Amino acid sequence: MSALAVIFFFGGWMPILVLDFIPGWIWFGLKLIIFMYIFVIIRATLPRYRFDQLMLIGWKIFLPISLVLVFIYLGLLLVINNLIL
Repeated sequence: MSALAVIFFFGGWMPILVLDFIPGWIWFGLKLIIFMYIFVIIRATLPRYRFDQLMLIGWKIFLPISLVLVFIYLGLLLVINNLIL
């Protein structure tokens, strides 16, 4: 996961600014270690939800929010583009 994040989002082995004298594999390793540290810290500090708590969050929070957003976007399309159903 960390290696993919480094490759896709942070330039992989490309150096930062004008520090071209450091080899690419060292840059990749440094960025990889930083991301691994960040992922470990985030995982250790955030609470772990049980399955029933995740289902409750999904049904009582995320589903109503997503339905409201769908209707807002539909209303915007109807008003702005004169969309006829």
